[in-house]
Amino acid sequence: MSSILVTSCTDKGPYKSEPEYQYVVSMCRVLKGYCRNPDSFSVSGDCKYGINDQLTKFVVIPFRAQNGFGGYNTDIAYFSKDVFRGTYSEYYSSSCSYDIVTKIIIADMMAANNWSHVYSAEQVNNGL
Repeated sequence: MSSILVTSCTDKGPYKSEPEYQYVVSMCRVLKGYCRNPDSFSVSGDCKYGINDQLTKFVVIPFRAQNGFGGYNTDIAYFSKDVFRGTYSEYYSSSCSYDIVTKIIIADMMAANNWSHVYSAEQVNNGL
């Protein structure tokens, strides 16, 4: 993945009009819809947004949600090309059934150190 110019976002609100912020929030809404208890969903860390050389959008979302037993799990979700690609825990599971393309996409996102936009959990949760 190529280097991406990093810009900072303030907590005062101007970031809310950024299309990148809106995109991250929309991917969080998709992820929230996958949850067994959507009301329990919250972003638990910095969400990262970037675009690679092929103009593919990538989003990484650390989250927390209630599992089927009433406890809470934390994980990291990966999106590219508007599609949920999977989670960190699934990627490292011995029973992972991701195809090789998905594994490569997730590995590229994990290795990326430069993101064009990074939004705090508070910023994204306020947009949900």
